[in-house]
Parts: sequence; C-alpha cells; structure tokens
Amino acid sequence: MKKLSYILPGRAYHAFQEIIEPLKAAGYAVEVNQISDDTDIILPAMLLHSPRFILPIRESMAKGKKLIVWWWDDYSFTDRQRFPCDALEKIVHEAHEVWCPSYETSRELKQNHDADSYYMPCWLDLPNLKPQRAARDFVFFAAAGCALGKRLPWAERACQLLNLPLEVSRNQTLPRGEYFKQIRECKVYLSPGFEESHGAWPSKEAAAADKPLVVADIATCREAFGNCEKAFYFRNESFLDLKRALMAAWNYTGQDTALAERMARGFGMEAVIRRMVVRLAELESKWF
Repeated sequence: MKKLSYILPGRAYHAFQEIIEPLKAAGYAVEVNQISDDTDIILPAMLLHSPRFILPIRESMAKGKKLIVWWWDDYSFTDRQRFPCDALEKIVHEAHEVWCPSYETSRELKQNHDADSYYMPCWLDLPNLKPQRAARDFVFFAAAGCALGKRLPWAERACQLLNLPLEVSRNQTLPRGEYFKQIRECKVYLSPGFEESHGAWPSKEAAAADKPLVVADIATCREAFGNCEKAFYFRNESFLDLKRALMAAWNYTGQDTALAERMARGFGMEAVIRRMVVRLAELESKWF
C-alpha cells in the first residue's frame, strides 16, 4: 500500500476533503497536511494557497519522494505581492507531474509557465446536487474570498438594476451542506468572473443541479458547458451583455436537462476517483 500525502489548501476549501475517503477506499494510505518518512507520493491541491508546504515538499523530494502538483487555476498567480510566485513556479517545474482541472488551465500553464500537465478534472458530489425545483427565487453567487477576478460588483449592480434578489456566499468556511442547499434552491447561478478558475468547478456544481448558468464567454466555460440551452453566456467585457444574459436566464422556462446530464457523465466523483486511481497506478509503475 502506497502512502499518499494529501496537502489541502488551508481551512477554506472544504470541497477538497471529499476525495480523502474514496482514495482510502481505493487502497491508499492517505495522510493529510503532513509528510512522513515513509510517504511515497505528495499530492498538494491548490499549492498556491498552501505556501508553507513548499520547503517541506522540496526537502522531501530530495529524499526521493514523488510530487504531483494539482494546479487548479492560474488567475490567482497574477497577484505577485501576496504569494511566493517565483518559488511556486520553480516547484511546478520540479514536480514529477502536474494535474490541471481543464484543458484551458493546461493551456494557460503551458503558455505562462512553460509547464506540461495531465488532465485531471474536478469532481461533483452528484447525490448532494440532485436537481430540484427552486425552493426560493434568487440569484446565487458563490464569491468565496470575493477576489477581484470574480467581479462581485458587477453581480451586485446588475441584480440591483434588474431588481433581482441576489444571495452571495462570501464565507469560504460555509459548510458544504449549506452551500449545496443554496445551489439546489436558487433560480439562477451567476459566475461573472473574467478569467479561468478551478476549471469552472462551482459553476459545474450548479449545472449538475440543473440550474440555468450565467457565465462569461471564456474558453474555460465553453469547454465545460458547450452550447447547452441552460448556459447563458455574456461577452466578457460587456456589463450590458451581462444584464441581458442574466435576465434571459431568470426568465428561462425550458425543461432541457442536457447540461445536468453532461456534468453527470463527465464529472461525477466516482468517475474522477477512478481516473485518479488509474493514473496513480500508471505513475507508480514508472516510479517504484
């Protein structure tokens, strides 16, 4: 049994804990946020938000530990005052493999940092995202951290002008159960961010719950949602077009389920865990 050190990004990202038990069930001895002498593989998720592990990881690699960096997005990397970006870029190049949650993330990683990667998507907790009729009519915006790139002011202003009720999740520590409840109960899910982020993970969760989405017309979203009827795109730099898309989504009365079905086929937790286990086995055959 190989021992896998799984590095989670601080207290904020509860979703990252969801694969721990499935990985254990698949036969891995998983240790969380620690690296032991007998660790075989180190897998940091969102290393950008766990910089304190950079030195321990580098020291462990010198002892022969294998490193897989799960690179979830590139847009936060642009804030060079907040994160040790030079050290992060260096460790990405030192890693034995890099995983990315979307092909667009992979392209940006290659373009901006000249690093190759392997596609490893986000996972969706489909039972907790089972579609249901909106229990309350509101626009939901998951703005954990309220980063600049998420354009929270646009969301607030657009809903104010259109007289639509908006509920914003600003708290990164929001329990997953409450977060899923807000997704299931909302009428429209809004994500106006202007750059790729997490392979569109939060929007994919809303899509799995069969909610109309309002998203910027950027490559990550097109990759995830294609031309599905319930994906309402707006021109990335047009606030007026955001208002148009938001009103169209609010007034949507169709019954098309293609978007939810697309999410279930490609991103269910069982499918993603199976992909992870297969890839880990391939890597182990090369490394050990």
